[in-house]
Amino acid sequence: MDSGSEDNAHKDWLSDVQNILHVPLFALLSFLWIIAYRGRGHKIKRAVSMGLSITIVYSLLDEYHQYYVPGRFMSVADVSLDAIGAFLGGGIY
Repeated sequence: MDSGSEDNAHKDWLSDVQNILHVPLFALLSFLWIIAYRGRGHKIKRAVSMGLSITIVYSLLDEYHQYYVPGRFMSVADVSLDAIGAFLGGGIY
């Protein structure tokens, strides 16, 4: 295997790890938003809906801003993974 192939394999592996990390990180973000809303006295249904909404809107804005960053790009797959994480965080709560 030449060094170019090794570099590509490393980049692919790193990209896969970064994509997988979207789920637990956005689950944590959603979970923390829900805790924050519950701490402010909101009922659970309202706290969960607000936590999910804020987390998903944040994901959309993050992907939108990447459009303007050189070397980065918008990704529907990232938003999907973020949403899965957000719902997972809501489900865990």
